[in-house]
Amino acid sequence: AVLLPRSADLIVTFMAVLKTGAAYLPIDPAYPAERIRYILSDAAPALIVTRASVGPLPDAVDTLSLDAPDTVRTLSREAATD
Repeated sequence: AVLLPRSADLIVTFMAVLKTGAAYLPIDPAYPAERIRYILSDAAPALIVTRASVGPLPDAVDTLSLDAPDTVRTLSREAATD
């Protein structure tokens, strides 16, 4: 699942997921918390790509926070092209 506000990060994340051959479930962080919980419960995604500013998420799902220090370090070492 991709739980990000509308931004350049959202588009980059969509493209990155598609490039891996995976599918994504877009979830708008503006949805009410109960709606987000229901979508996540119903879809049971393997991973949620998000930002810490989006807020707390269920512990049962692995989360990749784009603004976490480890993630920022890892991404900064990757090539900026392709």
